[in-house]
Amino acid sequence: MKNLSQFQLIVLSSATVLALALILHTFIAPDGWQQRRKVRDDLTQLQNQNKLLEEQIEVLQKEVRALRTNPKYQERTIRKELGYVKKDDIVLELSPKATTPTKAKQQGD
Repeated sequence: MKNLSQFQLIVLSSATVLALALILHTFIAPDGWQQRRKVRDDLTQLQNQNKLLEEQIEVLQKEVRALRTNPKYQERTIRKELGYVKKDDIVLELSPKATTPTKAKQQGD
């Protein structure tokens, strides 16, 4: 401490006072510690969301690759999403009335 100039001593004292003020604000201020905890919780939540989004991106990238390169996957997707059928396919259309018994049939049995 003997070799410190007056300027260095002022800078060191100012830094110490500033550090103490920040520490006191964090621990004593009513919202200081709560804000820190909230920011930490928000960060954790955002990291979890990022992880989920990265997994979704990976799944979608695999689907894109399959749609570009796999003819069977292409056909299955076209059939499922667009309702396409092959030339020799048999299509059955069921109306909601045909799948539920009517009262007349139930009474006649």
